[in-house]
Amino acid sequence: MKVTTKFGLHAMTLTAVGALLAGTAMVSTAYSQGGYVGYRVSKVIALPGKNPRWDHVSVDPANRNVLIGRRNDGVWVYNMDSGAVKQVENTKGTNGAAIAPELGIGMSDNGDFTNVTTFDLKTLAVKSNIKVPYPTDGVGWEPVTKMAYVNNGEQGSFTFFDPVSGKVDSTNIQLANTKKPEFFFSDGKGRVYVALQDKNQIGVIDAKAKKLETTWPVDCQAPTGMYYEDKSDRLFVSCRGTKPVMAVVDPKAGKTITTIPIGTNTDAVLWNPNEKLVMSPNGTAGTLSVVKQDSPDSYHLVETVSTRVNARTGTVDPKTGTVYLVAPESTKPETPGANGKAPPAIFISDTFSILVLERTQLN
Repeated sequence: MKVTTKFGLHAMTLTAVGALLAGTAMVSTAYSQGGYVGYRVSKVIALPGKNPRWDHVSVDPANRNVLIGRRNDGVWVYNMDSGAVKQVENTKGTNGAAIAPELGIGMSDNGDFTNVTTFDLKTLAVKSNIKVPYPTDGVGWEPVTKMAYVNNGEQGSFTFFDPVSGKVDSTNIQLANTKKPEFFFSDGKGRVYVALQDKNQIGVIDAKAKKLETTWPVDCQAPTGMYYEDKSDRLFVSCRGTKPVMAVVDPKAGKTITTIPIGTNTDAVLWNPNEKLVMSPNGTAGTLSVVKQDSPDSYHLVETVSTRVNARTGTVDPKTGTVYLVAPESTKPETPGANGKAPPAIFISDTFSILVLERTQLN
């Protein structure tokens, strides 16, 4: 996932002034109540592995597990209560895992291996391997149709399948000629929303009809991360582009309500239901943008928390509000490579870590 970021000076100045004023009022209120309460990194759990690569992170609240897609290292599972770390077998190439809680089944999409591994959510034992037609970039669950689906990545389509029988639907749902369908989210009502990064649009899939229902423009560049919040009926979309923002979308109207500035290289949207906080982990910025939902149509930036450079994906424990991000340590060489371009960051082996962030009184 590539990103270029450049903030216009005028827009950045106005944003900074607004954030400072909002932040000052918020901090003053917090201090008057006996101290500022915010997120901080409370624990870092290193996981072994050479040449770290990773993508999606998800949560299984019932079994208290965080599921981490580590590409060729497969799905790793961290238990939020015991701290135990386990692996799911036969998941090499995974982009991440999704859960079908009604079925007690987890699903790992295995990228270029063009198959999905299903496993038992309690025991993590493998149940089946389902062949899908294309290389994948994510897997999800749609509860109305009781079907799962895979994002076919650069092929620009979605494919539905039955995780119990293993039957794959013959329809590949094309997504408006996009080559960059990114994150997606089921609304639990028969729709699946997809961020069409190269179109600056949101695709809406009708899961029952197995077709693209419509597309909506979104008021930002390069929409990437996504979360649907059912109680307020709002879709949160984190956007990269030259002015990275969190876009709040009304899915009934198909329109952007507002946008809030965030950090660079976002790759997920997280939701703390206890305090109505919507968050963006920002990879190249090494921060977590924390935004408060005051009402379905009103939001303000609460704080920007230092995390770790590359920490661009994560999840939230809905029971406690604890945030789990993942990233390795890295170094960025300054000497240009053979083609004259600056070389990419080097990820350091055996430093891939889970960063645990908890809400606590900070002073």
